[in-house]
Amino acid sequence: MRFAGARIDLVAGCAYSTFELALLYGWFIVAALPFIFVYYTINTIFRCCSDAESSMFVIATSSLINIIIDPIFIHGFGPIPKMGIVGAALATVLAYIYAVAIGIYMLCNGLKFKISRFTFLALPYRKGDYYKYFVRIPYWKFHFERGGIKIVFGRLFKPDFYILVNYLRIGFTPTVTQFVGSSSQIIFMNLISNFGQSVVTAFGIGGKVAGLVNLPLLGLQQATSALVGQNLGAKKPERSEKTGWYSVLIGVCLGFVMVVVAYFFAPQIFWIFNKDPAVIAVGKSVFALAMIGNMINAAQWMLWAVFEGSGYTMWPSIFGQVNNWLFNILLVYLAVKVFDQGYVWIFYIGIFSAIMSTITNTFLVRKGSWKRARV
Repeated sequence: MRFAGARIDLVAGCAYSTFELALLYGWFIVAALPFIFVYYTINTIFRCCSDAESSMFVIATSSLINIIIDPIFIHGFGPIPKMGIVGAALATVLAYIYAVAIGIYMLCNGLKFKISRFTFLALPYRKGDYYKYFVRIPYWKFHFERGGIKIVFGRLFKPDFYILVNYLRIGFTPTVTQFVGSSSQIIFMNLISNFGQSVVTAFGIGGKVAGLVNLPLLGLQQATSALVGQNLGAKKPERSEKTGWYSVLIGVCLGFVMVVVAYFFAPQIFWIFNKDPAVIAVGKSVFALAMIGNMINAAQWMLWAVFEGSGYTMWPSIFGQVNNWLFNILLVYLAVKVFDQGYVWIFYIGIFSAIMSTITNTFLVRKGSWKRARV
């Protein structure tokens, strides 16, 4: 990892002190990779069984633990010493370990997390054969119950090679895609570093905010993937396609809300994270453009969920990477290095790349080959 990290340092263009901190953090994350893989597997099992509440419970509680212990480990508290970047990494690793432990316990015991809605107080009235309410005050009960998917731990040591081959066949293309996509982001950060620390900081803040606002889109994408797979399994491909298009509509609407928020409140949002006027000025000039690209990307993310749910991932992945390198990385390189354009052109190109990805995914969904994919 030390050798690879040094090469990444050169490509990404980060300062040596930043590189050393990133490398230290990376050692902990690499050591925790087995837990991270199992964490994502557990949540995928819950979602594919239409048990989104259990998946939400594992994610939410592990995230809450991370949020609580992160500042304690970073800054120190009582007998816990100040650990800095090591504390941040350790908090993340412990949160993953907790998520894996609680997830395996639930799966081995057939438990699922439920949120039940009850009525605390209501003023009903009858309309035809149904009752409706003038006023209804609900409350919710959170509890575990049996009846969820149950795994037998001993069978994990009796592998089904047919299933394993299918795992490799379906997962190979997204794995390569993720690796190539991550590599492109390193080059992308190198290009951004040409504009100075204020722009790099603004990009970092924008990325964090985008990650937060994209959480509903991520949940929608995961739900879409599960529903598409279930409907295809029920021999109802038309419902699968309809699910995809409805998700596109919802995703674009959510993205549009963020465009409006970014247009009017970008300075205030960036001020929360950094008081530097230069950073706030950069955020004000490009955040709305970033959210426009995010809104368009929401459409292609939902269309990608259709492919993910059907197992038809090879051609969408290939087209996606061609678009990423040809219409995004290459054009940004030409704009920054050859034509000496400002950083705002990175966002113009990002919008163009998002449009091209959406057009490509739309064509593949309409073509319909994913409906005939066999897992």
